[in-house]
Amino acid sequence: MRDRTHADASTSKPTPPPRTPPPAPAADSSIAVDMACGAVAGVAYTVSAHPFDTVKVAMQTRPTHPPRSALEVTAEICRGPRGALGLFRGLAAPLVGYSVEAGINYAAFNQGRRWLEHNNPFVVAGAGAGAAAPRDGAGDASPRRSCAASGALGGSLLSLVVAPTDLIKCRIQDGQFRRARDAVADVVTKHGVFGMTRGVAATLAREVPGNALFFTVYEAAQMAFPRWVAHPHPHPHGVVSKPAYATQEAAASVVCGGVAGSAFWLAILPIDLAKTRYQIASPGAADDVGVWRLLARETSRTGARGLWAGLGPVLARAFPANAVQFLAWEGACQLAGVRREHGR
Repeated sequence: MRDRTHADASTSKPTPPPRTPPPAPAADSSIAVDMACGAVAGVAYTVSAHPFDTVKVAMQTRPTHPPRSALEVTAEICRGPRGALGLFRGLAAPLVGYSVEAGINYAAFNQGRRWLEHNNPFVVAGAGAGAAAPRDGAGDASPRRSCAASGALGGSLLSLVVAPTDLIKCRIQDGQFRRARDAVADVVTKHGVFGMTRGVAATLAREVPGNALFFTVYEAAQMAFPRWVAHPHPHPHGVVSKPAYATQEAAASVVCGGVAGSAFWLAILPIDLAKTRYQIASPGAADDVGVWRLLARETSRTGARGLWAGLGPVLARAFPANAVQFLAWEGACQLAGVRREHGR
């Protein structure tokens, strides 16, 4: 009797080596979990970014010719009655507001992108109705399009929260009020509850394109980030060290988050300047005009350079604050099991 094993080995073809699985899409999660993870990121960002923001607002609302440096403005604030704590004035409103904003933003991004990945609406231009949409190696909808669309969705939703909190924050940072409740009471007394919506259109003009760019740059940077440690799933040769993998992913979050934040502020700072001027202006004042008129007037008065007033503190804060924000977000999401693994 012939050896069955020998016969099979002589007639069968060699088994090809297993293929590396493509990157996995974001894991399904509830909106509540996504919002909680975003809120953690929002708190981390606000605490780390607020001192820089106070300096930026001071440079935007009290410009001088020639412009003062960020260090000069910082020193002036620290010489005030509250000392270095003056850099944190107005923190209460954004701490509450931005945790809500970030929760909305990241939840909209995760939920929106997941819907796009599952439904794949990006059909190739000029193709028939049944044609397949552009896909990457993972079979998902075009990553750049889904990131941009989901980011823009988040920007449009969070603007409804950002505008009122920015209104209060900017007026406190400008020195008009000392406490958030005083600023809120003044707005509501003079203009009613709807007075809190002042600057919503300007905020939308900033957040929709800016947020689309923000998440697109972040995800593109994550996919390009060099990884030297494989994902620690069990495999025939053992399990990769989890601390090494966690260190690698933390470094990726820090670098890619900082790059995304810097790109965001470089792109939208002129609109942010106009929004700030409009929100602190009294009705009928010179700055009580639309965003585009403010930008045109500032350009004619100070040139293009004036549109980037406060760029120094913005860039000084953009990289570290957004690095902290994305590190907190990725960490919270990994603990909740809702984030896909980048670069696998």
